[in-house]
Amino acid sequence: MKLCELTEEQYNSLKSSGMMWEFFPNCSGLYHEDCKVTKEHVLSELERFAKSSDTEGAHVDADQILCEFLKSLGYDDVVSAFNRIVKWYA
Repeated sequence: MKLCELTEEQYNSLKSSGMMWEFFPNCSGLYHEDCKVTKEHVLSELERFAKSSDTEGAHVDADQILCEFLKSLGYDDVVSAFNRIVKWYA
């Protein structure tokens, strides 16, 4: 199951279980080839994340979709450099 197919309830359950990091440890592979990463999709998802009461989760999700968008534009090297940075979501 892709993150973009999860309902909010499924997403929150997965996240609260601590399994989120096992399934989505970094930007790589979050959105699969069959899930379109278009500008419109990214904007829609970012708007949805902005409305979330879970600011930490929204930040993580935004990082991930932006990385996938960059990769779809051919900026794998930028995403690799970003993934080398230690992230702290408090």
